[in-house]
Amino acid sequence: MDIKNLKKPFHIICPHCKKDVELWANDIEKRYEKAKKELSDIREQINLYNSEYREDYKNNEWFKRIKKAYAHKCEEVAALKQTKKMLEKECEKQFERAFYDVVKRNVDHETFMKFVKEAEDDIQYNIYDTAVQKYSPIMSRPDKL
Repeated sequence: MDIKNLKKPFHIICPHCKKDVELWANDIEKRYEKAKKELSDIREQINLYNSEYREDYKNNEWFKRIKKAYAHKCEEVAALKQTKKMLEKECEKQFERAFYDVVKRNVDHETFMKFVKEAEDDIQYNIYDTAVQKYSPIMSRPDKL
């Protein structure tokens, strides 16, 4: 499901202040694209500046300001990217819940329970689950457990 065309807010609880925050997915997507464009514009200005050799480039006020702006914009893009990923996951969860409810309403109970059992079996024996675990030195030496 694409969040660009989604016309609904997501209510998320802030992990720091525990307040309910309303986020519009399409607004976050637009802000992310705009920040990426601004970041590339700043990068182009820096490249243009660096193409001409200057002895005082480290002490130049404009260069210092543009580097700070670049660092700030990088942080903004990273935060927006993280928020976008979180919204995509939440959107996917809500879509799956809605799809589950639609199937439950439109299919008889016996067939529905058969589908649920089949899905549980598929999840239980999924080989990709083992690849998500992180490696640690303890796992490589089971005799030290």
